[in-house]
Amino acid sequence: MKGLRTLAIRVAPLPGESLDSWLEALARRNWVSTRALLRALELPHSQSATGRSLVTGMPAEALRRLEWQASLPAGSLESAVIAETFPAGSRPPRCRFCPQCLAGNGGRWPLRWWLPWTFACRLHQAVLHDICPDCGAVPRQRIPSQTHRHPPARCTSGACQTDLSAVPPLRLSADHPLLNTQHWIDDLLDRDDPTAATVLADLDACTTWLARAVAPGDQARRGPLVERLWREAPALTHRARHAVQHGMIAHLAQSVFQDSEVRAVIAIQDLIAQRATLGITTSGLHPAKPVRLSPPLQRRFLRALDSRLPASERLRFRSCTATARYPQPDSRHAHARARHLPQVLWPGWSVRLLPTEGASDDHYRATVAACLHLPGATERGLQGLVDRLNLHRRNISDVLRPLAANHPDVLVAICDLADYLDQHGSPVDYEDRLAAIPTTPISYEDWRELCFRSGAEPGGSLRYKAPRLVHAQRYLHQMLTGSDLTDPTNPLALRTPHDRSGYSAFLGWLNPAQRRALHEHAAAVLRDLGLSGPPTWEPPKECARGLALPGRDPDDIDLAALHRLVTLEKRPLGEAAQKLGTSLAHVRLALEHLPHEPRPFGRVSQLSSWHLGERTRQIITREFLQREYVDAEKSFVDIAREQGLPKKHVIRRAKDLGVVIYRGTRPIEVDEAWLREQYLTQTRSIEDIGQELGVSGEPLRRRLEHLQIPRRPGGTISHPDRLVKLDDSVPPNVRACAEGTLHGWLRLRRFQIAMAFPTLNATSQYLEDLKISALTSQFNQLELAIGDRLYHRSVRHAPQRPTERGQMLLRDLAMPHIQDLMATSLGSRMEPLPSAAEVATATAAADGERAALTKITPSTHSEEVHLPPPLLPLLGYLLTHPEDESNAALIHTRTGISLMTINKQLRRLHAAGWLTSCPEDRQSWLSRGRAHGRRRTYYALTTPARRIASDTLRNDGRSRKTTRQRDNSLDTSTGQDHETQGHGAAACQS
Repeated sequence: MKGLRTLAIRVAPLPGESLDSWLEALARRNWVSTRALLRALELPHSQSATGRSLVTGMPAEALRRLEWQASLPAGSLESAVIAETFPAGSRPPRCRFCPQCLAGNGGRWPLRWWLPWTFACRLHQAVLHDICPDCGAVPRQRIPSQTHRHPPARCTSGACQTDLSAVPPLRLSADHPLLNTQHWIDDLLDRDDPTAATVLADLDACTTWLARAVAPGDQARRGPLVERLWREAPALTHRARHAVQHGMIAHLAQSVFQDSEVRAVIAIQDLIAQRATLGITTSGLHPAKPVRLSPPLQRRFLRALDSRLPASERLRFRSCTATARYPQPDSRHAHARARHLPQVLWPGWSVRLLPTEGASDDHYRATVAACLHLPGATERGLQGLVDRLNLHRRNISDVLRPLAANHPDVLVAICDLADYLDQHGSPVDYEDRLAAIPTTPISYEDWRELCFRSGAEPGGSLRYKAPRLVHAQRYLHQMLTGSDLTDPTNPLALRTPHDRSGYSAFLGWLNPAQRRALHEHAAAVLRDLGLSGPPTWEPPKECARGLALPGRDPDDIDLAALHRLVTLEKRPLGEAAQKLGTSLAHVRLALEHLPHEPRPFGRVSQLSSWHLGERTRQIITREFLQREYVDAEKSFVDIAREQGLPKKHVIRRAKDLGVVIYRGTRPIEVDEAWLREQYLTQTRSIEDIGQELGVSGEPLRRRLEHLQIPRRPGGTISHPDRLVKLDDSVPPNVRACAEGTLHGWLRLRRFQIAMAFPTLNATSQYLEDLKISALTSQFNQLELAIGDRLYHRSVRHAPQRPTERGQMLLRDLAMPHIQDLMATSLGSRMEPLPSAAEVATATAAADGERAALTKITPSTHSEEVHLPPPLLPLLGYLLTHPEDESNAALIHTRTGISLMTINKQLRRLHAAGWLTSCPEDRQSWLSRGRAHGRRRTYYALTTPARRIASDTLRNDGRSRKTTRQRDNSLDTSTGQDHETQGHGAAACQS
């Protein structure tokens, strides 16, 4: 400060006095003009200099110099100017005044009169004046140049010279609301903390919006003075507002800036509703147009506007939560969160957020997962989100709209989940997993092994189009990557209703052991790919604390009832969810905790085969085969029988272990020269040589192959012992079939047997299930040898029978010497001819139930009788009512069998000798009257019939099919009058 002069005459500034007022008082004390003082103090002193420029545009260096020149403490003039950081807004400050204060302090002007939010004097309980009442000029706009011509507290506009201290005050009542509001403003101005500055800045930022919220009736409620001043004040403008206008605005703002945020939000909502009533829109503070508000006030306004915003905007601004705020363009949270979000919502949170009715599980999960990208998003609307995520479902608003209306806390939960991910992150990076994990995370071999070890059937392979492996791949891929299985671009997408129903059934089919094994396999897949994190993860349930969500807690389900519905009663999952009053997603999640009951599997199931293979691997080791198969020379058949294993499993295991396997009997040691002599020179057959060596033919054939001895062609040329010439005593037909053949006599014998039976099927059964095709082939060779057809094939109701040529052949075969030749040739292979009883039984069963009823005689045995099953009910009645007089009408009344059927069966039994009959005697018939129709016929079982029927019903009744009783409502004979018992049965019995 060298070179500066200090003032000889000094005046101390009053507390709170403005710089322009103090400089004016200093000039008066030094008896110089204000401009001369400013020039001497090297302060702005041009003609355009105003009081506003002294209190708002004074540099800090000038203030320090002025303090030194006036011998004032450093920093004492800081309170005499408006700081650059003071939130005065874009409007230039205007000075107001209180006449009584000017009169009391000798015309000194406080700095606060320059502030826009000082509109009342609490000391004198009056509204401050904005202008000179005589000239209408704003005070202190000009600095008085000639102080001796302008006394203190005078208007400095031109030649007005009005004494402003003598202006009548604008008095208010002591409890006037504006005085309370001014007290609130003064407390903010007195506080030297950031909170007060923030409130004042927010107050200035929303002045325009609050000004529009002042209703016409508000001034009248504040008293006649306020109403008159409001009416006389010029229209509200952006640059200038009068004291009463600022007071009304501040009064409205007081409710907005109060400490209780809940009451502040309610106040803002009331103001918004009031503005809507006045026809004023809320565009001034629409969230799409961020204003210069502090975060706390932004939060209040956003919460107040929550009910007026679309659901997507409510999520974007988090207006439904207590942490509402505007999106930050440079925020990295949204991008980082996108990497940790799956395409479908986590299962546990799907249960909490999914309504129990009226929502599609897959659609809802994908939509809510997409909505997790909205909190803090910078782009407006949903189209940008759909395009950025490449979503195949574009109707997100169709889910959000009813969700926000019926379950508003779901939006809060979505915002809370997004905040949790922004603050804590997630151990799962779904973007990396989608890029690295293949669409086939499990192979068929791994799936089979996993299912077998979990006690379940794996199903077929992909080649056989079995869906379980595909469903398992879908399950694993969605678990690891959170992929949407309804997305058509997904290679594993559920494309048809059959796929969706099959996948739902697959989730219910999985047992807990399989689920644990699949989770372990998923962890192994991550390790192999070098990816970190657990297979599955989801945010903690504390994010939903205190929220009324539409779904239930995942643990809130009756597992016993679910086990009964799904496992025991085999109900579909959707029906089980409806019975339990929960969602399908909840049931699917709860299935993982159901107790596992081993499923029963048949002996031919894949699981049984696997267990058998495991047992085979444990028993059949290399040491075991060396000891039992090689050293002890046991066959695989014997080994399999001793160990209780299938032979093919033992052989497959031996092949896997590299053991040399011998087909059939083990190789035999035979002298090569001797074998060549016997087989090639003496033309002995393999069977003949084998009998001499004590082995079967197959090892001998392999020995021939091993020694590379050429084999003779098959047929009779290799069996010279069977090439026997027949003499002329043999009929030509027999000679043509048997001479020069290996099996001619066998074919003839079988033809002889077959012609005794009605069908080839019966013949096949008699010949110990010899195939019908083999019989047909052999008989064709006989017909080819004879050159003529030998028999007619059987058809329904017509048994097979020989032709004339066939009958001739049968007569030739029946000759005694031909039978001797046949027995000599066949030896033990000659089958005996069937007995008469066997033929009768086969004939009776040839046509099944429609075969003819066997006629009986007193010597007929029950095993020789064929009794059609439709006759059993009638015979059963006759057998159990031997003492009753039985006629058709009485049987119909008691059994309900059709009258027409009874008459037909009675005639059929009578014709076959099963029944005796006699007509009703004339006296009984006449006693009933001629109107009752013809005479009745009474029937009774014969003695053989009673014996045979009793044996048949006792032995075969359960195994035979019975004819269903005819519906009497369709029988035209049921309208007849029931007959009473007559008098003829005794005569029949006698």
